[in-house]
Amino acid sequence: MNRPSGPATEREEDFEAKLIFLRIEPLINPLLQATQEYRDLVTAPSHSVKVLLSVLKIQAQLLQRLDSLLPNLATQHKLSETQLSNSLCLLLDYILFPILAILKGTVIGWNGEERIDKEQLTVKSASFLVVQQTASLLSTLLDLLRYPPEEKFIGCLIACAFALPTSQYMANDYRHETSLDRGDNCLKHLLESIRRLVGHPGLTQKQTFATLLAGALDGALLARLADCMVAVVEPSESGKCANADLQLQALLTLRIIMKTVPMASVWRHIFPGIFAGLYRCCLQAMRIGQQSSKLAANALTVIADLLRFCVQSDKVSLQKTSKVSLENTVTEKLKALTLNSGNEIGQLSSSNVESNDFVSRANKLLPMPMTVLMNMTTMACTKQIREGLLELLSVVLVQSSSFWEPGSNVVTVAFESCLVLSQDIQQDVSAAAIVILTDYRKKIGSEYLGSIPRVVGPRLMSIVNELPTLMEAARETDLVSSLRLVIGYLEAMTLSKDTAKKLKAFILTEENMFIIRDVFSSLCNPLAQSNNVEDMEPMSLSSLVLKNERKVKIIALDEQNGEVQNAIESALSSLSRILGTKATVYVVDQCVADLHSDVESRHSAGFSQVGLNQVVWANSWTGTVYFSSFLLKGVTKSEVKCRREKYIHQLSRSTLPLIFSESIWGLPIDDGLASIKKSEGVTMLINQQNSIPSAKAANADLIVALLSIVESIVNFVDASPLDGHFDVALLPLLEKAISKSSKVSNRALHVLCKLEKLASDSGIDALIVNKVDSIFGAILLKVRIPGGRPVQKGSAISNDILVTSEVAIFAISSITHSFANASPRDSQNMDARVIMSPQEVVRELTLRFDLAGSNVQSDVSLATVFLTLFHNISALLHAYYKCCFKEMNQGACFHSPEPWLDILEPYRITSVTPEDGFAEYRRGKEQTNEDIPGALTLPTSHLQRDTDFMALLIARNASTLSHPSLSIQIKSCDALISAFHFLAIIAAVPIRSGEEETNGPRTAVLRQIHSVWPAVAGRLKSVSAEVRPSNKTSLVIKYPSSQPMHIDVSEKRVFLSKVFELIAGMAEASDDFMARRFRDVVWPSIGGLMTHFFKGSNAQQSAHTSQFLESEIGLLCSIISCCGRMFKHRETGEALAGLIPSIGGIIIPFIGDENKCVADICIDTLKAMCSVDSDALRRPLFELAGISFRACPLFDQSETSVTLTSRNFIHSKDFAAEEAAKHLIEFIESLPEQPLLS
Repeated sequence: MNRPSGPATEREEDFEAKLIFLRIEPLINPLLQATQEYRDLVTAPSHSVKVLLSVLKIQAQLLQRLDSLLPNLATQHKLSETQLSNSLCLLLDYILFPILAILKGTVIGWNGEERIDKEQLTVKSASFLVVQQTASLLSTLLDLLRYPPEEKFIGCLIACAFALPTSQYMANDYRHETSLDRGDNCLKHLLESIRRLVGHPGLTQKQTFATLLAGALDGALLARLADCMVAVVEPSESGKCANADLQLQALLTLRIIMKTVPMASVWRHIFPGIFAGLYRCCLQAMRIGQQSSKLAANALTVIADLLRFCVQSDKVSLQKTSKVSLENTVTEKLKALTLNSGNEIGQLSSSNVESNDFVSRANKLLPMPMTVLMNMTTMACTKQIREGLLELLSVVLVQSSSFWEPGSNVVTVAFESCLVLSQDIQQDVSAAAIVILTDYRKKIGSEYLGSIPRVVGPRLMSIVNELPTLMEAARETDLVSSLRLVIGYLEAMTLSKDTAKKLKAFILTEENMFIIRDVFSSLCNPLAQSNNVEDMEPMSLSSLVLKNERKVKIIALDEQNGEVQNAIESALSSLSRILGTKATVYVVDQCVADLHSDVESRHSAGFSQVGLNQVVWANSWTGTVYFSSFLLKGVTKSEVKCRREKYIHQLSRSTLPLIFSESIWGLPIDDGLASIKKSEGVTMLINQQNSIPSAKAANADLIVALLSIVESIVNFVDASPLDGHFDVALLPLLEKAISKSSKVSNRALHVLCKLEKLASDSGIDALIVNKVDSIFGAILLKVRIPGGRPVQKGSAISNDILVTSEVAIFAISSITHSFANASPRDSQNMDARVIMSPQEVVRELTLRFDLAGSNVQSDVSLATVFLTLFHNISALLHAYYKCCFKEMNQGACFHSPEPWLDILEPYRITSVTPEDGFAEYRRGKEQTNEDIPGALTLPTSHLQRDTDFMALLIARNASTLSHPSLSIQIKSCDALISAFHFLAIIAAVPIRSGEEETNGPRTAVLRQIHSVWPAVAGRLKSVSAEVRPSNKTSLVIKYPSSQPMHIDVSEKRVFLSKVFELIAGMAEASDDFMARRFRDVVWPSIGGLMTHFFKGSNAQQSAHTSQFLESEIGLLCSIISCCGRMFKHRETGEALAGLIPSIGGIIIPFIGDENKCVADICIDTLKAMCSVDSDALRRPLFELAGISFRACPLFDQSETSVTLTSRNFIHSKDFAAEEAAKHLIEFIESLPEQPLLS
């Protein structure tokens, strides 16, 4: 080789070489002497182990010093890299001489015996260290050389080959188990040196070097190196493997050698041995698991490179030798070289084996291991292995497609593996597989699509038939692989309309479609794991399946495996794209029709809907419905929009009525009332007491699956107006949205959200408001008593009526919520229909509850539904009229009677508070009674209609105040409070003078108070009398009645709190209509209850609530709040002015209470009483605050003030009470002058 000359002259180069020689000569000469001494000791008949160890130690030290010296020469002598490289090239023979001698002459012990003593182990370890240091020195020297001579490298490679272990030693695992040093580090450094020699960047003539390397030792050198690399990675006979890092380095070294010598004729000779070793290495790494994933991936890559080099044509020819068979290759001669490293190898047999012979033998021997390898690695857990497999698939399908015989199983398996990888979850892996498939299709041309239809149909069905077996065996990885293969085949067929049409016709045959539906229905079953047939008694299985019922496939697979679920959905989506929208719609419609027919047949046969047979039946159909749902999702975007909507409209018209039929949609999923239904003489027991949770769960899963079909149908009509198309679905969806089953409720709400987005509404509430007629019309059809078939009084309320009532409650509350959040513009678009339709439904339900009679009185759940319905409809009417008033007030603000009044609008005083004085307050209130424009009023007929409706409900609700359950009585109070709030709003509606009749809507609140008061007063008196004797204890009181009841006193206190809240609400809704009733009935009860709160308190101390129970504190707050609301209402407050001193006397002791809530309520109530009559409480507040009255100026002036001696029950040193009293006095002083009250 012609080395490029450096910038220095030849004399300067000699000088630099001599300078370096002088630096290394003191190390090289001793190293040569030590090497010669070592050889003499080894060849001697006997030698001392200690002397041998000392010599090896000297060698190791000298090698280490030389290794550290060479890189520093350039720095120490200020040489450039080129100058140092040129000098070392001149001295290369001198430096390499001891290195090659050590590598060739050191007896490492790779061929050692099975059993060696301790001294021999020590010598062996020292030999490893010497060879390791030598290899490290060689690597350092190679790094410093820029343009080395190729022939020197061949000699170095031969020396390294001598130092490598034999394949027999690696296979038999002769390394002693007790040895701490097995030579792994030595072997790593040797492999590193070989990589640097073969892949040195200074080798400019790559082709020449490849020829030299391939022909070295008549080809034995390359075979020796490859044999050692394979022996390192191949597992031993005992199953043990070398260090993983060492194996990776061996694979890397072998790959670099292959790329350096890309000659097919060379690698074909040694292909069997290399492939077998790499194959066993890959299998072993796959069995170990993810820890060896990198090793398996690299092994696959090397196999791909080996196959690529073997199938290509030679670009460089070697000298021909005699022709022999493959069995007499150089690999066999290599055995002599490894066992007798010092002997010469005889003449090698010819390596020029005909290409046809290699191709024929490869097609005979490779298909089986290649198939196993591809099948094992296709679904590998790690991405690295799959990427390595892609390189192998690229070689098989693209680079060597003509190498394999027609119909070879290798190409088929490689094609299917590539189809599976095209559906990989990793995008880069999937994209690479698609590129390979594209290149393969381009390479074989028209044969790609022409050959598929003949084989893909039967092959596809064979894969589908294997899916249940894989699932039953819980082979999840194989199951996902098969599903991805199905997807790959289906996706490949869509590349041509002709092939897709042929496959579609093949699939739509009755037999194939039945198999596909049956198999995928079992795969889609989400409850297969939790309801295993094997856990049931064999005798019970015969009764689970009807004569015409499909055979149930129960599978054992983890339902939480998202990868399986995604693969199933993707497979069905691909199938739907092959079938097209029309065929898919037909399949879905047929599945739903079969389900409805099966349900009706079971209904007629009298099968229980909550028994053991229901579990198996529901599970089987759940899978079928999910199959239909996933199939339907795949075609939502595959057709032209107009055609797609045409098909989906047909599907919805035929499918939705069946899905929402009572027989399917009414399957029990929640706990309900026990009832008996009779249909055509067949008695069906559906008593929920006989149900089991698994049956309800199975029914719930079936409903969820049906909801997924509804969701797919909704998605079909993308961005199209509803036009009443889904009105039939609103009520059923609302029924399931309030279900106690969380998964059913969530899915139904999800579908409703899709509907409201489709209708461009702002939420489900807006959707219900816009479709109020459709929803409540459907509810009315379900609850209305059929004509000609009257329901007798005392008839039981069926469970479906209860469910419908809960739906009505949900819809009414949604409308109420929409009113609360409505903007002024939305309020103008709302009309009376949003309250008329709910009123009709409530009337019918009320009639149902009236006919139930005693059942409602005895059943808490029925009464709860009735009261909740009552409360929600009252809240709806209240919100509606409040929204109407808001609109009228806004109209009044912007439309003045005279235009010039708009200028004065900013200066208008609109709010008059009680603090401004009673006269101003009364004057402001009288102004509101003046005539107002007719545009700002509501029709009297509407008001009369709504007040009459509320009177009907109040009359029925009053009876529940005497319900046996106190919880129902409490709910009854809440409902009445809501009702009187509404009537108060009606009483304040402005009406033209002279228009209202005597018994008009404004006086409805007085009539209802008059009708309800006896029941309220009676309950107040009786419960107050029962609570008073308890004396701070939660006693259990037994009542002498036909039905003994045990009621906690604390619950009665809660009820009394609600009663006082109701009384305050009734007072606020009327003028002074409640004053006399409060004075005669309520105040005596309050006095009796309040005596309990003062028992045990010192007369000189203020009362505190820290000693009371929580229910007692709540009752106290309710009493004080009720009194405050009475006096805040001016008409009632004026009428009760005489009670201010008495009421104030029981409230003042609590104004300094530690409970801030109690103290604040007391202060607020006292302020309300002071606003009515400020003088009534002045003296006790002054005494409590410790403030003296000023002396009268008309009498003796000697004393400026009179100090009052407190006889009050409040001690003046109570700081909190004193501060509160001072605050109240300041409030009194800030009030305007009040009129005298009679």
